[in-house]
Amino acid sequence: MKKTGAQLLVDALVKESVDVVFGIPGIQNMDIYDALEDVDSIISVVARHEQGAGYMADGYARASGKPGVVITVPGPGALNAITPLGEAYSDSSPVLLITVEVASTEISHKRGYLHEMKDQMATFKSVVKKTYRVTSAKEIPTIIQKAYKQTIDGRPRPVYVEIPIDFLKEEIMFEENEEDKPAKLDQTETTAHKYADIEKVVDLLKNAKRPLIYAGLGAIHSEAGDVITRLAEKISAPVITTTKGKGVIPADHFLAVGNSWCPVVGSSDIIKNADLILCIGTGLSARTWLHNKLPLNGKIIHIDIDPESIGKNFPVEVGIVGNALEATHLILTELGEWSRKDETVTHKVKTLKNQIQQKLEQEQPELNTIFKVLEKSLKNGDVLVSDLTLAGMWAARYLPVYKPRTFLFPMEFGTLGFALPAAIGAKLAEPQKNVICLSGDGSFLFNSQELSTAVKLGIDLLILLFNDGRYGSVRVNQIRTFGRSSGTDLCNPDFIKLADAYGVHGVRVEQISDFKDIYGDLINKKGVRLIEIPSEFLDSY
Repeated sequence: MKKTGAQLLVDALVKESVDVVFGIPGIQNMDIYDALEDVDSIISVVARHEQGAGYMADGYARASGKPGVVITVPGPGALNAITPLGEAYSDSSPVLLITVEVASTEISHKRGYLHEMKDQMATFKSVVKKTYRVTSAKEIPTIIQKAYKQTIDGRPRPVYVEIPIDFLKEEIMFEENEEDKPAKLDQTETTAHKYADIEKVVDLLKNAKRPLIYAGLGAIHSEAGDVITRLAEKISAPVITTTKGKGVIPADHFLAVGNSWCPVVGSSDIIKNADLILCIGTGLSARTWLHNKLPLNGKIIHIDIDPESIGKNFPVEVGIVGNALEATHLILTELGEWSRKDETVTHKVKTLKNQIQQKLEQEQPELNTIFKVLEKSLKNGDVLVSDLTLAGMWAARYLPVYKPRTFLFPMEFGTLGFALPAAIGAKLAEPQKNVICLSGDGSFLFNSQELSTAVKLGIDLLILLFNDGRYGSVRVNQIRTFGRSSGTDLCNPDFIKLADAYGVHGVRVEQISDFKDIYGDLINKKGVRLIEIPSEFLDSY
């Protein structure tokens, strides 16, 4: 049977059960888009900017746990997706970028072809886990299969594949059974899971007087939440999470404290006095501990899928490279019938939770009103996708989360313009759930054109737009540092009129006390809806 390279590519995506791809068609990749027309199982989402397409794929991946797929033209199209790839890399999100190159005989010659770069693949090496260049049309299925699996092998991260344009157009004889040959990852790419030190971990847990569990995104990726909760109950250990790990344990569990980026948690005696900290599925990154100087004074057991993270920022007593679920399950099994009962722990956790709530009520009463409404949504399983905006940072630190993959936040790379396109991706991943986009006026205009994409798709999406007329978080830091601000005041459009221009129903909140009723009226309505929230009250974080 004869097939073009583009058809082989689409067949390979179908084989991996890809159900949606994001991107923009162009001269170099139009063969791929033509091949997609013959496949009913894949939705092709055309964004208004490749940055939007990249964030959509990231949001899809975070909400579903499956790799998000992006398709671009070379040069400017590919480079427009590089910032979302940096975000996905920093936040361990599996994204597959498929881009095109000039003809295989012309790569790196810089003869002046459209969208040509001197060394396109090298440009991406700092923001992806692995790069692949296809060297023949027949190789396309194997490379796609290998790259797709690589995004989720070990630590999830983005992967880059480039295909010279001549291989997409080339017709070759291809037997059906050739597609059934499994592509093997290179041996150097796979992570060896070794749990030889589990017995030592168990001995440390049995001898600890004030153990603490610190869970991160790796626990979500491996679906370890239930096992971690059972372990916490068995050893009477409070559980804190990273921001990306919010939802590993339900916020209303009697041992769930909150997340370490919250200053009240970060400075608490529960952390300071812990004599043993079991860190599961977290890199213990500087973004989490730097500003709050996270006081991990006890011995640290560090379990993470990424060997490079072990001991990088904190010295460890035991380091285990492995899957969070597997390792935690082994610990629970080795503990057997042994358990610790400490009746004071529940009281300490409850007291700390009350302190967190009191701080929010005192410092941000308006946000507290809004968060009470959002908390109910999240408890029902709704998904909140936030930008790195002032309201978003307060939400990251103080908003209770009850289920994994329901709070999506650009934590480490910290890009603006993430929320709207990522929320579109999340909605496509979880069509039965309400998805809420939380953005600020500054970050929203980075990718506001993706309102058009959302409307065209006919999806249901609610946008909360906090408008203070400035780059709020930068302004806060400028005033703290210099006593004045510079360059942070913005000239904004009328966001309700902007929404209307896209066919989006918009409502402006006049009084924060009205938010609950407006939200309740719009959350279950069809289509794209926008609530603008004047937010001059956001003057800190």
